[in-house]
Amino acid sequence: MTQTLHGNWSYEGDSVKAIPAREFPDVEADVTYTAFRKQSRPMTEEEKVSRCGNASPS
Repeated sequence: MTQTLHGNWSYEGDSVKAIPAREFPDVEADVTYTAFRKQSRPMTEEEKVSRCGNASPS
């Protein structure tokens, strides 16, 4: 999944690599992540169609 996030970001720096702390006000960035969903029961036929967009067996 990819979402666009907007906000204020800060980096606390890295004293070992001599990278200073910085502030990033009003930043917009695309963030990609993977979502995992644990299911406690099998999906019904109606859920397969409405959530997966098809009626094929899983």
